[in-house]
Amino acid sequence: MTVTAHRQAGSCVQLAWLAALGRVVAAAVCASTAVAPAVAQAPLPIERLQIVATRLGPATTEAWLVFGPNGDVTGSTGCNSFHTRAEIAPAAPPLAGRLLFIGPMRATERACMDRALAQQERAIFDAIATTAGYAEDPGTGRVTLHNRGGEVVLELIPAP
Repeated sequence: MTVTAHRQAGSCVQLAWLAALGRVVAAAVCASTAVAPAVAQAPLPIERLQIVATRLGPATTEAWLVFGPNGDVTGSTGCNSFHTRAEIAPAAPPLAGRLLFIGPMRATERACMDRALAQQERAIFDAIATTAGYAEDPGTGRVTLHNRGGEVVLELIPAP
């Protein structure tokens, strides 16, 4: 299955991702002005960040993200690995930046037999679909990803 990202000038960025077990998650991020061009990659650390919590609570197994130097994002849900792209731009405090995952997202399709792991995977893919910004604690390196409402959807720390 090919999953793509579409831009509609001036109104919305349509995002669609392949989620676990063949489910598709879609989201639209809308703005009143034209979509900004890609910004040079990121003040986010170019290192492995361990996902320590999702909207469901603490991560049940090792899951991680790596933000690469050219907007590439790779990661693991603890069950499946994935790859996508992201755009990062400045934002107003308390967020450090605006972050949009723009796909296409490719993920392995291994069945998550453990229910808690399957729920964690779903929460991670849902978080990616709804992320609109991030904040970073320079003292600890903790990064939080936020949805448009400002709610934390993923918490990450530098991997040991």
